[in-house]
Amino acid sequence: MGNGSMEIFCFTMNDLRLAIPLRNVNKVIMAVAVTTVPNVPPIFYGIINNQGKAIPVINLYHRFNLTKKDISPEQVFIIADTSERQIALVADKTEGVMKPENEDVFSVDYLNQSIEANGVLCTNKGIIFIYDIEKFLQADEIIQFDKSFDNKMT
Repeated sequence: MGNGSMEIFCFTMNDLRLAIPLRNVNKVIMAVAVTTVPNVPPIFYGIINNQGKAIPVINLYHRFNLTKKDISPEQVFIIADTSERQIALVADKTEGVMKPENEDVFSVDYLNQSIEANGVLCTNKGIIFIYDIEKFLQADEIIQFDKSFDNKMT
């Protein structure tokens, strides 16, 4: 993960503990109604209106092959910035910010065929998988979403 340490933002989905770099987290909001967009890849729940901006909501349950949940008011959306766009990640709950030392983070080759993890952090509460926010979406999914969303808006 580089030299020194970095701050990560931790959250859970089902029993899976995940983290992304804190620098990518814009804010956390309570879950709101999601508008379905026809013909988008299953990685997308749809879009939300966040302060007048349409933001795609990412279905990480699908990405991680977890039992899919309908979005409920008890969940939160992590509004995160990627290099290309702002996205909303659905989380069951947030655990907050951690600043692990590099020697505490173990590298992994891959955890899933479609997403590579940056590392694994072992804590006294269990394992946290640290991900690069840029790798949650694949290029073909982004292209298909953009085409479907553009067609719906025209």
